[in-house]
Amino acid sequence: DKGGTARRIVLETLRTSSNQLARIHAVWACGQWERRKMSTLEKLLPYSNDPDPEIRAQVARVAGDTLFVRAAPALLELLRDSNPRVRSLAAISLGQLRVRDAASSLARVVETAGEDVYLRYAGMLGLTGCASSSQLATLAVRPSVPVRLAAVVALRRHRSVWVARFLDDPDLAVQLEAARAIHDAPINDALPALAAKLVVFKMSPGDSRLHQEAIGLRCINAAVRLGHAPALANAAKGVGGSEVVSVAALRALGAWKEQTRLDRITGLINPVPGRDREAAVQVLLPLLPEILAPTKSEALKLAAFEALERLDLREATNVLVEVFARLTEAPNVRGAALRLMTVFKDPRTEEVLKRASSDDEDPLIRKQANALHQGAGHETTMSMLTNALTSGSREDQQLLISRIPADRKGERLVAFLLRRALDGLVPQELQLDLFEAAQRHSVDAIAQDLATWTNRLSASVTNKELAHYAVCLTGGNAALGGKIFFERQELGCVRCHKIAGVGGEVGPDLTSVGKQKSREHILESIVLPNQEIAVGYDNIVFTLKNGTTVAGTVRSSDAARVVLNSPEDGIVSVQKDDIVKQDRGVSSMPEDLRNFLSASELRDLVEFLAEGKPAAASP
Repeated sequence: DKGGTARRIVLETLRTSSNQLARIHAVWACGQWERRKMSTLEKLLPYSNDPDPEIRAQVARVAGDTLFVRAAPALLELLRDSNPRVRSLAAISLGQLRVRDAASSLARVVETAGEDVYLRYAGMLGLTGCASSSQLATLAVRPSVPVRLAAVVALRRHRSVWVARFLDDPDLAVQLEAARAIHDAPINDALPALAAKLVVFKMSPGDSRLHQEAIGLRCINAAVRLGHAPALANAAKGVGGSEVVSVAALRALGAWKEQTRLDRITGLINPVPGRDREAAVQVLLPLLPEILAPTKSEALKLAAFEALERLDLREATNVLVEVFARLTEAPNVRGAALRLMTVFKDPRTEEVLKRASSDDEDPLIRKQANALHQGAGHETTMSMLTNALTSGSREDQQLLISRIPADRKGERLVAFLLRRALDGLVPQELQLDLFEAAQRHSVDAIAQDLATWTNRLSASVTNKELAHYAVCLTGGNAALGGKIFFERQELGCVRCHKIAGVGGEVGPDLTSVGKQKSREHILESIVLPNQEIAVGYDNIVFTLKNGTTVAGTVRSSDAARVVLNSPEDGIVSVQKDDIVKQDRGVSSMPEDLRNFLSASELRDLVEFLAEGKPAAASP
């Protein structure tokens, strides 16, 4: 365009054409020339007052994209435009130009946006570019909640310590956004302010409990990263009124000496080194009488026991004896106290176990006392096994089999059980435990019986590729399986699947899978995800007549077309007449998921999904 002919044509089109699309392209052409140092934007500025709001919007966009600083006064005027799209693009462009004088005007855009989330977001982008961190901090006193929220998000993008000023905001949503900015971004210089909030953390009635607990959990993580054990102790006492936060604080104290790799909230790699155990012991030990008081919740007490065990805090055995002696305590609490006494090898444990296993205690306590008594050193005998197999609970039977020693006496016990298994007298729920016990012995007789028995087990499953996993079909612990589903980050089950309204939507909802599918199907879906993919989640690859390929999950199909949800292209409609070839893609579920689970964990996960009584996930 050496003679400027094209530019004259474009500007004439912009001035005289009645075709909106042609005029929009003319504005874009001016922007392209500006990028090539062939300036035409001065002649474009008058069109910021054009009657067509889309032309005004595109002029604002081009001014920002080309960093045309002289357009700043016109953009400031456009912030008062009657059209919200024009105001949005003007706000974004002012942010790109970093016009310092625009901060107050942009704050008004956010304040007057009402329910228009796009306009509020555009105002925030403008503030991010135009306002300094100190200017954004002054917005903490503005009465408008959207303005304060926009200031927090802008400060997060600045990675500014000023965001800590909003941790005490009167609005809970602003507080949470500030906590997220500091913790999740992260803004490490503001972590001390977030950890300090834990000392005065208190749940307020009437506010969103999930919001408040989300703040409290981030405060706990900040205290962990900074090594502030006293702040965690304050939260552990339950002063804030949130059991979730108190339990999390106790678990954080329990893990004090352990190095962690993944962040507890974001799941991202963010290592925390292990620290001196004594710091946690010094703050936790004085709290025990208060935390383990009769009025405290079961969850809090169990979390305290977990912390004691992880810290190996044997000085706490007196408190454990007191808790166990309280007959009003929940069986889970008394059982946990009893087990911990055994772990700590308290000299009073033997007498307590004998009394608990023979007196008219709660049946659950009696069962656990018997199991602990066995684990404390009493031998497994043939008569004990026979009695357990005929009258004991499944948990007792699994415990006895798992503790058969790998010695000559253990060989006789395993051989006895294998003969019963070959006669069909060992319940299916004990097959994995017996299989693992037998594998610890290498004598020929056991090896032969084990091979014969496992061949029979293999024949019991329809899919022969599942033969190795047949022992994992039944006998699991559903509660432990639920923890695996919701909490094991390396598996990511809850990121893709939903149970009882909690989780992602990449894969099928598994809330009722136990009622709809067999255990073998559930097991197959975990260890062999490509064997059968759920309807609506199977990946299809179409090769079309023009040589291109389209891949995605089938969302709908009729006689003429197939609608795919493509990861690359979104919703795509494919005419069936254009399809030359159809191939099946692989499942989005990882093929090697089984490598991250032990056999017993796999059994627990199958039990959890098959039982159909999902535990609630923590927030």
